[in-house]
Amino acid sequence: MRIPLVLAALAVPHAASAQDIVLVQHVTNVTLARAGGALMVTAGGTVPIAGFTNPVMRPRPDLVTVAGGYVLDFVATPPPRGTIVAQVETRIVVTFRIEAEEAEKLRFVQVRAALGSRTVQVPKQGN
Repeated sequence: MRIPLVLAALAVPHAASAQDIVLVQHVTNVTLARAGGALMVTAGGTVPIAGFTNPVMRPRPDLVTVAGGYVLDFVATPPPRGTIVAQVETRIVVTFRIEAEEAEKLRFVQVRAALGSRTVQVPKQGN
């Protein structure tokens, strides 16, 4: 018996695609550290279920309205549709590097999530 190609395609869950990258649910903490002049931004956050992958922070220069500010979107890839995952809020952590030339001009960094954001002041060089 032959299974029509359409039915076989429906039985296989599709892989997550670029448009499936979403903001994490909450930003729980943000820390800044200097490394050779560069600024290392580490953020922790939560997603509503297990199975999220590829957490990253993406710069959003279009959202900066104050001089000396740097805005990052905290995003991750959800599990493919149809995948069985634990229905439990899950923590994720990611680090983003801001190069020295840009870091020396900054006064604050804001990390955005779907349900809020965290803003931290940039420590002065040598602190």
